[in-house]
Amino acid sequence: MRALAVSGTEGLGGEFTFLTDEHFHASFGLFELFAAGLAETHAAFEELERSLQSELARFQLIDYLFQLFEALSKDSRGRAPASFSAIGSF
Repeated sequence: MRALAVSGTEGLGGEFTFLTDEHFHASFGLFELFAAGLAETHAAFEELERSLQSELARFQLIDYLFQLFEALSKDSRGRAPASFSAIGSF
């Protein structure tokens, strides 16, 4: 690999010229580590989101079943039968 020479001042005989190849690779390595850390964090949040979505779906199913039971237990005027009304009077 060819080293990249950078000169901050062109008329001083190259005294301030330094090789940036090593600095570039070190900086790029840190960037790769940072990007890998972000990718791992993102994957963890994706897994957490999937878990929460499944829990939410489970609670929604239970809620829909309770609503169905409530609708089926009411008579045509929207009142619960006497056997169910006695349960709620405690």
